[in-house]
Amino acid sequence: MVLETCDDNLVKALTEHMMTILAKRKRFWLTRLSDVRAGYSSAAVAEAVQQLKKNRLVTFHEPSGSEPYFAKAKLLTPSRILPSCEPSTCQSPSVVTTSFQLASAFSVLEGNGVSMGGFVAIDAHGADPDLLVQLAMGAHVYLVDCRKISLDKVSRHMTKLLQLPGVTTVAYDVHRIAPVLSELLKGPCHNIVDLQLAVELSTSKYDVGVVGMLAHWGRPAHPLPRYLVKSNMLEQLPLRDEARIAAAATVSCLLGAVPFAVDDVGDDWEKLVEASQMRLRNAMASNGARTLCVDKEDGNILVSFEYLATWSPSSIAGSTPLVVHEDLDTILGLLPDDLAEPLRDDAVKCRLQDIVLDLGRQPWAWVGGARFFLAGNDERTVTQENLDEITEAVGGFGSDDRAGLERQLHRVSAVRNRLGEIMGLTIRAGRYIEGNASMIADILAAKNKSVLFLGEPGCGKTTIVREVSRQLAAKYNVCIVDTSNEIAGDGNIPHPCVGLARRMMVPSLDKQAAVMVKVVQNHTPEVMVIDEIGRANEVEAARTCKQRGVRIVASAHGDLRKLLKNKPLSGLVGGTLSVTVGDALAKEKSRGKSGPIRKQQTQRAGEPIFEVVVELRRGEYTTWRLVMDAAAAVDAILEGQMYEAQVRTRTEKAGAFTLSLEQM
Repeated sequence: MVLETCDDNLVKALTEHMMTILAKRKRFWLTRLSDVRAGYSSAAVAEAVQQLKKNRLVTFHEPSGSEPYFAKAKLLTPSRILPSCEPSTCQSPSVVTTSFQLASAFSVLEGNGVSMGGFVAIDAHGADPDLLVQLAMGAHVYLVDCRKISLDKVSRHMTKLLQLPGVTTVAYDVHRIAPVLSELLKGPCHNIVDLQLAVELSTSKYDVGVVGMLAHWGRPAHPLPRYLVKSNMLEQLPLRDEARIAAAATVSCLLGAVPFAVDDVGDDWEKLVEASQMRLRNAMASNGARTLCVDKEDGNILVSFEYLATWSPSSIAGSTPLVVHEDLDTILGLLPDDLAEPLRDDAVKCRLQDIVLDLGRQPWAWVGGARFFLAGNDERTVTQENLDEITEAVGGFGSDDRAGLERQLHRVSAVRNRLGEIMGLTIRAGRYIEGNASMIADILAAKNKSVLFLGEPGCGKTTIVREVSRQLAAKYNVCIVDTSNEIAGDGNIPHPCVGLARRMMVPSLDKQAAVMVKVVQNHTPEVMVIDEIGRANEVEAARTCKQRGVRIVASAHGDLRKLLKNKPLSGLVGGTLSVTVGDALAKEKSRGKSGPIRKQQTQRAGEPIFEVVVELRRGEYTTWRLVMDAAAAVDAILEGQMYEAQVRTRTEKAGAFTLSLEQM
């Protein structure tokens, strides 16, 4: 495109049009003919050139030698691709190992940043003191080996470079390098772009890797992709020759992908910068954990919180704050006034878990995991009259020694002596937390996923199951097999917390399995919710229901490893079977393990009833551990290995949670 012309009005119109196009992230090669009309250059052209030079998307080509006005025509059709640094063509990386080399390298980078601005790609591996920082800008690639360089010096240079006004930092999956940037940056990084967010904007996939990014934009493949999969290979300093090539290629690939990201994102570039800065802040605050949410407008898929919060905040599932419904005045009304009064304090009431009343002993409560005595002196003890009054108020106990309150979620359990007389009571405070299941909305949206909640008593299993029942019942025919009327409360009318779900009472524990089968036969449920599975016949009943196409949501005690050791209940996750294997297979399975070769081995007996297991821990009410593939986890346990779980932790941002992986 030729800028020089004799018509100033045309120059101004052309410049205005080009600036509009550039705002939409279109790119051109712009050639200015310097000798038109014997060196004539109008003020309009000079002004146009100055305007265009301010735009980082414009590259000026100064021709070598004179180009006569009436010279033979040349093809000046602009390329839509900015010059990029390909892994195959970029200069060999410079390895920085001393303070002098560090100062020289950043002198070059800062000089480029001040004079031309542009993009600097960054990656990092390891941690101080064995830290490797990779940088690419223009044709310069530096690998900074920080072992013999003061981290403070690296930090000063990095902060100065990345805070230059015209410099934009380019990273990929900034969560991984967030802990390093948190150490290195002394202040905010004003302009940062996470190319993974640019890919997510096109694909709605939050975890696309560098290989997928290059394929998405049709870029040359990374020459050594195994270094991307096993990134710890770049933590072994000093780097081998191959590792240096891989480290340099990664940042070169990021730099080369920038023009494609610019083109793909278009008018949303500033939003991408905004989302990337939000991601960096979140990642630093969570020590590198990824912050996700569920997109309720796109099939309840998992997406980056920064992506949805920037482009479509109304689509975040569970974006309204959690609402806790407790109605504790009902159970406090069961107590004598002197025992109830200490529990009426709001700071105590909100953390109340259990009230313990044992005949002839001091009454206390469990508040926030700690014992809280209800009487002001040791002489006040629980009397038989106190116990009888509460027993009469609840109307007696069932065969499981549990009683409920009419349309309430609280539970009263009895302790009896050998004669069957009540000598103690435990009053459990039941709560309904609206929106509590938003962390697993993606799993609940998957029609074929049965979910098992595991945990010790008091970890919140029943509270979560209530909200799961309500959410699923909004769309499916949900039937609750309520073991002790704890999910939907006591009385003939279920508590409103379960929404449109139907509740089936269980006359006694030994009849629960029969009730489960009867529900399938008579009420055609799409989803069956079971409060507690604790006996072998209930496991078989659950298997029968699953085989008839019913989705199961249930709870049980323990964790996955303990469940496998519990033979009656191990069938929930496939069960175990002792087999004898041949010599060759026994040797293969024992390879890399200490101890004798064993031909007698334990294997998974069948397919799990529950595809997903959610492990809960007492006191960690905002953190859940999700085993997304129960079969694979069971196989790993039986082979003496660790299994992988997603750790999801609710954040203060409504609808958002952090996600990290943990070996258990």
